[in-house]
Amino acid sequence: MCHEEMIVWLKEKSITTIAMESTGSYWQTLFSALEEAGFELILVNGKQIKNVKGKTDVMDCLWIQKLHSLGL
Repeated sequence: MCHEEMIVWLKEKSITTIAMESTGSYWQTLFSALEEAGFELILVNGKQIKNVKGKTDVMDCLWIQKLHSLGL
């Protein structure tokens, strides 16, 4: 899915805010595209959750979403 397709999908789902992890340089173009599309973005430093035991990318995603949904 390209950025444009994802932006359309997110807007169809009435998503207005997005929290995402900054890892490497991969996040930068997506972050820019989402920002230009008018989303409120929160960038999470991956180092802050680096030491969570049993950490996987899926667990990271779920943890970030949970914290974001609680306003943290």
